[in-house]
Amino acid sequence: MQTTQVKQKELSANDLDQKLMSFISKYVAAVEHPSSFYVLAEDALTNEDLQQDEYCIIVTLPRHKASDFRATKADYGACVITSPNDSRMSSLLLRDESIALPYHAFDGWKYSADDRLLVIYQFSDATALEEIPFTESLALDLWACSMTAQSKNHPTYAELQEMSSGASGKGLLYVLDNKKIFERDA
Repeated sequence: MQTTQVKQKELSANDLDQKLMSFISKYVAAVEHPSSFYVLAEDALTNEDLQQDEYCIIVTLPRHKASDFRATKADYGACVITSPNDSRMSSLLLRDESIALPYHAFDGWKYSADDRLLVIYQFSDATALEEIPFTESLALDLWACSMTAQSKNHPTYAELQEMSSGASGKGLLYVLDNKKIFERDA
């Protein structure tokens, strides 16, 4: 895991495009589970200094409060997770390693060595923006996890559930519903 300075700030409704957020809210209300949306940052954020053609990921966490996923140490990194249907995937761990976002949710993203990954968290009680340094090291870790995920030797979802309910009592929150929205599909 990498620990570095992750910039964080709380967002208000005025900081977000209301048409896009309404589209996302309707979808999330229908499915009622954590989801992510890969969008052009300029389509989502109205008051941020953005790079041209910069993307962001909106992670919606219905029924979860911001205090449930505090970002205290700003740990993030790559890992391999096993989904409920027993498929393995490379994932980015966020919010002090408590949220697993599959790499395929943003794998089309073109990045350079000193890029940032913008993540908007939509909790039930707050909306927050994190700016995560996307380093070459993190890109290589995600690639290595992608290769590892293709291995046939892996635990089942039931075995993972058993492991995640172990001594720590704290398991990962899987964000397995991932959408890409282009050209204001909303």
